[in-house]
Amino acid sequence: MTTTATSLKNFKHIIDYYIELGFDGIFIRSLNPYGFAAEKIDNLGYQMQEFVDAYTDALKYIFLINKTRYFAEHFATILLSRILTPYSTGFVDLQSPAGTGISGVIYDYDGSVYPSDEARMLARMGDRYFHLGNVHTDSFINIFCGEKLRNITN
Repeated sequence: MTTTATSLKNFKHIIDYYIELGFDGIFIRSLNPYGFAAEKIDNLGYQMQEFVDAYTDALKYIFLINKTRYFAEHFATILLSRILTPYSTGFVDLQSPAGTGISGVIYDYDGSVYPSDEARMLARMGDRYFHLGNVHTDSFINIFCGEKLRNITN
């Protein structure tokens, strides 16, 4: 669930709705100021401290829920798994070196391929530096073994 200024004030209601729909968890993420979000930042945006405060309150609420049933906040689960166990979570954003273009790629609605979601969002803003190709016009070899991805990952 990507957080907007409106949803920031409604985490408890959103969590309750996820439970009502039968979900056993939620992944709460802050808004990245790229792509469409950058175009609407005045309506969607907020200060990071506001997100941290609301996220902390959401975690406290989820702890209360877990007294009677299982419900996870998946990002916290991933972070705690990385901290408390020797095992990788497979979450690309936390890999070191970064899993960009190696462990996963992003396919956009038009067939464009990017090494990360942030690269896709930059392309929406006009910066196509990280564009690897398009599945409709480029071969697998050109996209995944091409000079662009080699330059990014080296």
